[in-house]
Amino acid sequence: MKTYHITWATQGRQPAFPAEEARRAVLRALASVGGRDIVLFAIVDDHVHLVVIASPARLRRLQGALSKVLNNRSAAPFSPPFVKEVVTRSHMNALVGYCLNQFAHHGLADDPATATGSCFADLIGARRLPGLSLPISTALPRFRLRDAYEAVRLGDELGLADDAELRRLGAARLAELVAETLGVGPGFAGNKAGVAEARRVAARLALDAGFRPRDIAEPLGITAIASARLAARPVEEADLRAVRKRVTLIAAAAGRVRAPEVVRDVVREPTPPPYLVTEQVRLHEAPALRVVGQR
Repeated sequence: MKTYHITWATQGRQPAFPAEEARRAVLRALASVGGRDIVLFAIVDDHVHLVVIASPARLRRLQGALSKVLNNRSAAPFSPPFVKEVVTRSHMNALVGYCLNQFAHHGLADDPATATGSCFADLIGARRLPGLSLPISTALPRFRLRDAYEAVRLGDELGLADDAELRRLGAARLAELVAETLGVGPGFAGNKAGVAEARRVAARLALDAGFRPRDIAEPLGITAIASARLAARPVEEADLRAVRKRVTLIAAAAGRVRAPEVVRDVVREPTPPPYLVTEQVRLHEAPALRVVGQR
């Protein structure tokens, strides 16, 4: 098993997933296809970074499957990906900060701690996407969570919000945060398994926080009777904890001063950049997958 850094960029550098619903949908799809392989990710406006652990044979299959997922959901077509083998511990260690700081690096308004396309929430347990495990310790045995916290300029590891903090949010905002945490579309549209689970989690947390069934029913698009029934159904404790941690994450991110980006341990890709057409044409026309650093 080896570690690879894969980069996709849209043709013409057009925004790939401008809508929040599209960003959540592609995340769930990526987790479904490569959740056991993906170690880190960053979905920025016009490009995507994935760090994966795979055998060369698995990499070839994974590259095709992930490219299909991205192109099927993107507002602009992606060029063929650029793949680089990660061969040293220092390279892998630098990739942690590189992926987590993509939004600041490109001057985007998204907070790297809370952005939908950032994997920080997944690393600390403040988001739960079915199938996604992020086995970063396999690729980087000396990885420490505080390294991730430092990368997004958060000092201390976060605890879980209590019931009083959930009440202060209000039922509508609580429902929104449940949808964010479980990666379902805004508004809880549809009746797929993920949406149904998110409704149960929201109803249960609302009950625990002291809301009435009718308070949470409207944000979930259901009746008060249905809300009461959902609150009594079993849910995964990990989902409940993830929502509570997301509440503290958002509060911590909003309360800190976002300092200017400090450029250090930056992973610099070979010239020309991976998104240049000339490089992608070579990759596309090569008879076998070209991996930089692999002989």
